Amino acid sequence: MVRTHNPAEVTSFSRLIAFSRLVLSASGVVAFFALALPAFAQAPPATVPSLPPPDVQKVMGEIADLDLLKVLQPLKLTKDQREKLLVPLREAVKVGAARRKEDYDGLRALGAEIAKARTEAINGASIPADLEAKVTKTVIASDERANAARKQAVASIGAVANDILTSEQKDAMEKLVGKALGGKRLVPAKYRANPNSAPKAEVQALALAFYVEQVLLNERAVDLLTQMKDTAPATETAPSAPPTTAP
Repeated sequence: MVRTHNPAEVTSFSRLIAFSRLVLSASGVVAFFALALPAFAQAPPATVPSLPPPDVQKVMGEIADLDLLKVLQPLKLTKDQREKLLVPLREAVKVGAARRKEDYDGLRALGAEIAKARTEAINGASIPADLEAKVTKTVIASDERANAARKQAVASIGAVANDILTSEQKDAMEKLVGKALGGKRLVPAKYRANPNSAPKAEVQALALAFYVEQVLLNERAVDLLTQMKDTAPATETAPSAPPTTAP
């Protein structure tokens, strides 16, 4: 659901700080959901955040991959299932890249005005109210585009996943989601008073949407699903024949 915002409730330049920090994040993902935080809930950095050294970024990325693999492996996706999931996932990546370009272009369009306002503010001038309004409008538009794109991606990827996952895989997915929620069962609102009465199909539909959004839409999921191999079945080693002796 797309959130609405009251510009009067949020200091727009604090929102832009959060926006810029996300753009500069080592992961490269612009998580616009974070932009809804009120200004007083954010602690602006004293300096522009710097990226870790490349070798540290590599380690951090591989740690993130291991975390993601921990929740991908239990589903035991086959090669065919992975390939089918990759179709809407790659489309979501393309949509995301186009959306981020639009976000960056929005910031670039404000660059000259912001630089001028900064110079003047350092010299004691007030920050123009109309510029703050432009910043607020730009960031809110980015937020809304991100929400709409994510909603569409969850729907398209979820439809494919629902068709290709077996009942056992959906059970495994539901357990993973429950674990992620601290053991709580994700149920539709109408069943929250009595969670155990919620039909399994409705519970798993919610779990599937949660899994798609939190796991499959992870920026590393496409690479990992492309590289993953089928789990090798356990094999028993046949006992060796006893040595024979010549008569």
